[in-house]
Amino acid sequence: MVKARRSFLINSALGLGAFAIPKTIWASKNLDAEVLVLGAGLSGLRASMILDQYNISSVTLEGSDRVGGRVRTLNTLPGKPDVGANQIGSTYGEFLYLANAFGLSTVDDIPAIGSRTQAVYIDTVLLHAHEWNKHPKNKLIGKERDIPFGAWLSTFLPSPLEVSNLDFYGTTNSVVPDMSVLSYLQSKGASDQIIKLMQMNFNGSFERFSLQDLYRRMIIRKAAGTSPAMYLKDGLEQLPTKMAGTLKRPVLFNKQVTAIKHDKSYYTVSCSDGTTYRSSALLCALPLSILQKLRLDLPINNSIQEGINSVQYLPVTRSFFIYDVPFWEKDGFSSEVWTDTPLGFLHTTKGNTDTPAKLYGSYAIGKQAHAMDMLLQKDRNAPLKLLEQVRPSSKGKVQLLQTVSWGTNPFSYGAFSSYTSGTIASVVSGFRNQKGSCIFAGEHTESSFASGMEGAINSGSKAATLIAQSLGKL
Repeated sequence: MVKARRSFLINSALGLGAFAIPKTIWASKNLDAEVLVLGAGLSGLRASMILDQYNISSVTLEGSDRVGGRVRTLNTLPGKPDVGANQIGSTYGEFLYLANAFGLSTVDDIPAIGSRTQAVYIDTVLLHAHEWNKHPKNKLIGKERDIPFGAWLSTFLPSPLEVSNLDFYGTTNSVVPDMSVLSYLQSKGASDQIIKLMQMNFNGSFERFSLQDLYRRMIIRKAAGTSPAMYLKDGLEQLPTKMAGTLKRPVLFNKQVTAIKHDKSYYTVSCSDGTTYRSSALLCALPLSILQKLRLDLPINNSIQEGINSVQYLPVTRSFFIYDVPFWEKDGFSSEVWTDTPLGFLHTTKGNTDTPAKLYGSYAIGKQAHAMDMLLQKDRNAPLKLLEQVRPSSKGKVQLLQTVSWGTNPFSYGAFSSYTSGTIASVVSGFRNQKGSCIFAGEHTESSFASGMEGAINSGSKAATLIAQSLGKL
């Protein structure tokens, strides 16, 4: 039954353009549409597609000049690498269904960034990962010193996991408490030094990141099994581009929202270019980091407001270089390097095209990304200079192509979202029990096994259905 309904929605979307939405009651009330959809990322686009199938008029507003949100492909670079979301998990059923429906090709076997660490650059010294335990740069003491490089966090967590489902997530009486990762590690006797090492290249701040969020991500990763991750041939951004192309009314670009107001039974959205839009219902698929900066007058419950106030978005900064010869063969160290510098993790990538590109990349998260962003304000060539410092053999062998900072991006202010420890039960309940004419969508609203791009798509589907119900269309 689910597959049949999904097929109907997809097939209907691919055949759009045969008829226009009739201007009925909403037009007579001087509204721009029945529903305003804010954001043209995967969740907003999926919601707009389904609203079209329900014959509910919608206008999709996007603050930037492109669709996709944090799904972005650098189409002008060799290999067309993805700079935001960069891989498709084996559990991404809805994503893969849409990609197949649009005739997009997937390619298997793309290792996750950071999964291939074989070399380490720490405190100005480059060493092989297997040298770590006995190397003078390893300042850990006791049993911590013997932990293999990069296995620190998993050593302090129960393995195998004590839980295998997500029943604990969003509860207060749980086998996995909603406490900060920092507090948990300290309770297990982890030293400050090893916690500092763990924090580097971690998708969140230990001081605020909840243990429940950590376990949820680990269980989702475990559910994916050993199946290889995938990518889309020619880049992930093709999917949101195809989705946008099916809409009955095109996405309106450069509509950066500044205020959202609810007055009686209507919503008014103001944009930075001076335009305003009115509707009977609102579907908000903007990152919560953006909502934190807007003037909001909305009928939302306290739990969702708490989520908006407390969410954190982790900065990510990535640089792409092109090399002419594999310089790492000269110094005898792996091409994949974990560093304690603002570069973060160094890795090779072949891109997404049929012809492999000679690309080398850096991937910085959290404090390292923030440090790189600060350097970039003074010197746009900072990534190249740092690379030559970490890998002297690269000097004269690589060229910096492009650097992208998600932390300074005015349409997201970060890449990964997480809620502050101690708020999970309240926030999850708020998003799980949404109703009415104002509904939120995005991966940050999902608490199921669906995460990342899959979570975004699923949330858009759910939000559109809730809006249709509120308008009496279902």
